[in-house]
Amino acid sequence: MTAFDRLPATPRRVFLRSPDRPQKWNDFASRLCYHQGEYGDTKAYSDLGNRLKELAEKGNLGGNRLFYLSTPPEVYFDIIEQIGKAGLAKRHLPIPGCVLS
Repeated sequence: MTAFDRLPATPRRVFLRSPDRPQKWNDFASRLCYHQGEYGDTKAYSDLGNRLKELAEKGNLGGNRLFYLSTPPEVYFDIIEQIGKAGLAKRHLPIPGCVLS
């Protein structure tokens, strides 16, 4: 069973709109990983940084990252702050024409 096969039906229908989408999903899914740590633990974010470097080198990812936080909203700020302190996210100038609210 592939990662695409394990995807719930609704997102799978979106990927199926194009014939090459299942392969694109499997390529994407093969690069997903899980990292566990305490929200306020600085070492956990340092360890995450090391893991991301390792994955980037192994997968030739060019530094592209997507953080998915399956956490309660009240800890978002702490996590985002820790990600920033650990140097895992960089502030970018706004995209022309994009309004941030």
